[in-house]
This record gives sequence, structure tokens and C-alpha cells, in this order.
Amino acid sequence: MSRVSSRFQTNTLTVWPVTAESDGYSEATYGTPFTAGCEYDQKPKVMKDDSGNEFVPEFTYYVTATLGQIERDWFCALGSFTDLTPTANAKRIRAVRAQQNIGRLGGDDITVLV
Repeated sequence: MSRVSSRFQTNTLTVWPVTAESDGYSEATYGTPFTAGCEYDQKPKVMKDDSGNEFVPEFTYYVTATLGQIERDWFCALGSFTDLTPTANAKRIRAVRAQQNIGRLGGDDITVLV
């Protein structure tokens, strides 16, 4: 995490990894949830997901994590949760992007769009 990010990312984001998708007959299987420091906004602007489909994200999270630690189609919710399945307010992640970072400030920052 960059030093700049650490000053502003004072919220917590809980992420539920999806280890197996639903096959239509059963629920999806989730890995152990984890938390990451974040900041968020709700600015309505058109973005593209990894498939090139345009959408307006409900939330944009700026997360202190490395690219690959959080993936598309997992679930996340603002706050710290220990439930093994996503809470009712959890949203599916539509896209994960690397944030440009100034090398001398160190760390990796990513943007999570839901």
C-alpha cells in the first residue's frame, strides 16, 4: 500500500472468494472471507467490465491489496464480516483494475468496481 493510500483508506472491505460457481442446482461455494483497507465512492460514470460490457458501478472501492488477490465475480461488502457466506448487502465484483502508483511511494493499489 502506498503511504498516500494508507492515509485515506480508513474503511474496511470484506471479500468472499468464490471457489466453485453454482451449477444451477446448488449454491456457490465460498472460501474464507478476508478484509482489506479501502476507500469508496458512488460517482455514477459509465465503465467497462473485463468482457467489454458497459455498466455504471454502484460502488467503486479503492483497495490496499495486490492485483490478483481480489478477482472478478467474487463478492464484497463494506464493513468487517466473519460470515462464511456473503451477507445480504454483498455485491458481485464486476471489474478489478490496477491503480497507477508513484513508484517511490511503494505498494500496490487496485480499484474494485461493483
